[in-house]
Amino acid sequence: MKIKWLGVAVVALLVLGMAAGCRPKAAQQAQTAQQAQSQAPISTAAPVDTLSGTLKIGGSTSVQALNTELAGAFMKKHPGVKVQVVGGSLDSGITAVQKGTADIGAVPRVLTAQEMSAFKNYVIALEGVVIIVNPANGVSGLTMDQARQVFDGQITNWQAVGGGAAAIDLFTRERGSGTRSILQGIVMGQDKISSTAGIQNSTEAIRAAVAGDHGGIGYISLGDLNSSVKALSIQGVRPSRQTVFNASYKISRPYFYITKDDPQGLTKAFIDFVLSPEGQAVVAKMKFVTSK
Repeated sequence: MKIKWLGVAVVALLVLGMAAGCRPKAAQQAQTAQQAQSQAPISTAAPVDTLSGTLKIGGSTSVQALNTELAGAFMKKHPGVKVQVVGGSLDSGITAVQKGTADIGAVPRVLTAQEMSAFKNYVIALEGVVIIVNPANGVSGLTMDQARQVFDGQITNWQAVGGGAAAIDLFTRERGSGTRSILQGIVMGQDKISSTAGIQNSTEAIRAAVAGDHGGIGYISLGDLNSSVKALSIQGVRPSRQTVFNASYKISRPYFYITKDDPQGLTKAFIDFVLSPEGQAVVAKMKFVTSK
């Protein structure tokens, strides 16, 4: 009987020894697997950009430079996309969308009630137009009525608006200019700009003309203002990015993107980009007032 119990004890000891020997081996295998998993390379590949195709934007030449810059930034972000920008007259963006020759129309003016209902529309930027004089001019501001009477030729001497006794020399942009259309629509109304005004075909030309004439007056975009000329307050409000944004400065206009229907696919992606902080940074870089 003692021999039987001794045999059982030996067997038990052998089993326990084998189990104890297996545990370190199993633990070692688990540790090795864990180390191998932690050392596995982590994928750093960027997400694949699946956006592709061609997008067409039509609109006024006054917004063409901004459209081109936005298109370039978008194409850099999405190499598979091609954005074509075409410039034209003030309302060419509306016509292009109506005819289906453009996916997006760029319109640099206030839309009519009929246009607002006919198209999906998005304000992408704002532009202020400033009335400029020579820095030596003592006049610092005009009322809207005085500005209109100066540009239609009713007021011909600076003395009539608080300045010195000197003739007013008018300078204006050519017909078809987007900047001129703002002045005409907001300041002039039904009155015409005087035929005695010297016509300048660019922002640089009209700015240089006023800078070189102590009696000169003209108008340019806010973003093109520099120290060579002085901007006048209108109705007591100085033109600035802030006063254009909050609409307290009245000689300003919105820049719209319009589409025929709710934008989808590539069109939606581009408009979303333009309205994003990244797109609005491009708007600011191009010296326009951001829409947000």
